[in-house]
Amino acid sequence: PEPLAPEKTAQQSLRAANNAERFQRGLAELPDAGKSGRFFEAEALRFAFELDSWRHKANDHNFEILLKQRSDWLKSKGISYQYASGFQMTEEQAWQQWANDPKAQKELLDRGAVAMGISSYTNPQTGQRTWVRLINHNPQFDLERGNITGGLIPLRFQKRVSWVNGNE
Repeated sequence: PEPLAPEKTAQQSLRAANNAERFQRGLAELPDAGKSGRFFEAEALRFAFELDSWRHKANDHNFEILLKQRSDWLKSKGISYQYASGFQMTEEQAWQQWANDPKAQKELLDRGAVAMGISSYTNPQTGQRTWVRLINHNPQFDLERGNITGGLIPLRFQKRVSWVNGNE
């Protein structure tokens, strides 16, 4: 679904900040990709939703394992993946988090990057907003596969014991 107008404006603002950083360093701006020109934006939105869902189903240790597995799998496809989240996190806060992360900056400023998608998901129950930035470093990436995770099946987690005991 199409993001609401304020969310779309925030996404465009964050995309512009990322491309401005590249432009200041003498690098080309990164477009999105696909027939609609929004392939990676749509995938970033889906990942933001998945992250929020996983965060509420997994304990912290399993959540970190899941992130590592997803990151490794995407890296094998030539795609980098950064996220930022917090209560009502703004695009400026997400940008600041990525700007202060040397690994995220390295991915953004890679001369071999060819496309980028940025999106966010806000959990209506918790107010937690998750931002995701996907950067494609693989010019041979096949956009016709439908989504970037292919056959990857997300891990399934059991309820936290603390939920059962009413501690959260």
